[in-house]
Amino acid sequence: MSTSYYERLLSSPGDGHERTEDISEADSATLIEEDTADGTSDGSSSSEGGGRIDDDTNLLPSLYPCYIPFDAQHLVLTTAQEILEECCFDFAKQWLPSLVHEQRWSCAAAVELNRWTQYLDERTLSNLNLDAGIERSALEVLLMEIRNLRDVAVYRVPTTARGVSQLLHYAKQFSTLLKDGERTAAINRIKEIVDDKIYLLELNKKVLESTASGKLRAIREQHAALIRQEEQIVEDMMHLDIERGQLAGRVLRNSIEKLMKDASRA
Repeated sequence: MSTSYYERLLSSPGDGHERTEDISEADSATLIEEDTADGTSDGSSSSEGGGRIDDDTNLLPSLYPCYIPFDAQHLVLTTAQEILEECCFDFAKQWLPSLVHEQRWSCAAAVELNRWTQYLDERTLSNLNLDAGIERSALEVLLMEIRNLRDVAVYRVPTTARGVSQLLHYAKQFSTLLKDGERTAAINRIKEIVDDKIYLLELNKKVLESTASGKLRAIREQHAALIRQEEQIVEDMMHLDIERGQLAGRVLRNSIEKLMKDASRA
């Protein structure tokens, strides 16, 4: 990176946290206002995965899992990959200069992240006393996830939003392990921004579910009201038919009785 991305992040005003919170609150307010304007917000809850757990479950398709638009996901992960490659290169220049000299590496771009996880393996980190307090299994998982971050970025693998956040979590752990505070701060800043957008995306899904659920409930109530009207119409028809039949019977009896009386007088 020229004026590398993480340097621009670190030189931006404030710590970045307040800025992302402001965006979150503004966007959240907009989403909630839209929901309120529809008049369909309700207190029905969602399951942990986001699906409805009320009567509309079978009517609403799931909006989960949540994904970041792919171009944004790719930018986030390739940026994290580049930061980690620079982190590893600077680490090797300080702690493994003979390796850098033997391989004739002149810059961070010369070595892919996957190769760094092979050079900076458990044995190397242990020899440099950088694995203190980290269990071997946890270190193996960390290196595996760093390779996974690279693979997702290089092979363009669509990944859930929370999966992207988790990869950034491991990236932050790795840069921390290599004692690179500056790049750890940069990755942490990116993760905060990503997590903020995930919050907004998930909030939006909840609002959409609530709005759709309310509208479906209103339609269902209207349908129930129409059914009641249909039943009432049929009931009224049957009742009137009985009344009209009884009236016709009374008229007929009166007519016959009158006819008989007139005949007896004749």
